Amino acid sequence: MLSETITQPLLSYIRRYVELSNEDVQSINGAYETRTFKKGDYFIHQGDHIDEVAFIIEGVMRVFRTDKGKEVTLFLKDENSFVTSVTGYSAHRLSPYTVQALEDSTLLVMNSERRKALFEESLAYQRFSMMMLERTIQDMEGRIDSQIADNAARRYLRLLQDHPSLIQRVPQYHLASYLGVTPESLSRLRKYL
Repeated sequence: MLSETITQPLLSYIRRYVELSNEDVQSINGAYETRTFKKGDYFIHQGDHIDEVAFIIEGVMRVFRTDKGKEVTLFLKDENSFVTSVTGYSAHRLSPYTVQALEDSTLLVMNSERRKALFEESLAYQRFSMMMLERTIQDMEGRIDSQIADNAARRYLRLLQDHPSLIQRVPQYHLASYLGVTPESLSRLRKYL
């Protein structure tokens, strides 16, 4: 069982959505394990069976897909974010995505077996998980809408507003991929703005 000191960021995050009893805290601490990743390490590989979800304590993770040899960054996740391949994890399918550490990272990781046990032990965590699923769907729809309706400048400004630290922490070519532009276009855009 992890100590509450290690899981404090996760517990604080959950408490923003639901109240937790002492029993809930104990169950959560028992469900997660700490795992560290060096810059460049992979948490998930495209095509793998996925059985884990992680909460980022420290670091930045990139969710991307490789298609015809080209990597396309779909999401950039930093501290106080969950990361997994939702399709792979919840539907027990092969992951369509790869998740890679862009800097040394510390994650709290839970597999689906421990999640099932946690759901049985904690109604609060069940409610929290439903809220996170709804939020994930909203984030995905927002990302799709932004890619369709917003120009690159608007997408960049939104990233700067919502996650300013990522601008400094993520290599420009990954930012460009996330924004749907070339690195050269991103460089011109940054000079213009």
